[in-house]
Amino acid sequence: MRRALQEGRGLVVTVSHFGNWELMGIVAAANGFPLHAIGKPHKNPFVYDFIERLREMTELQHIH
Repeated sequence: MRRALQEGRGLVVTVSHFGNWELMGIVAAANGFPLHAIGKPHKNPFVYDFIERLREMTELQHIH
């Protein structure tokens, strides 16, 4: 991933809902990888707001 970004290329990375994919994205974004997450809002508004705040802190972009 790092090499592709250094060379000016983009990446499409897919992950399944196995394990803590949300944490993986947040950690990657916090380490300088520009990420966009694609997904639908969580049904529980409190959980959804919490996840959105975590994403905002690391500048992880969410595409609805």
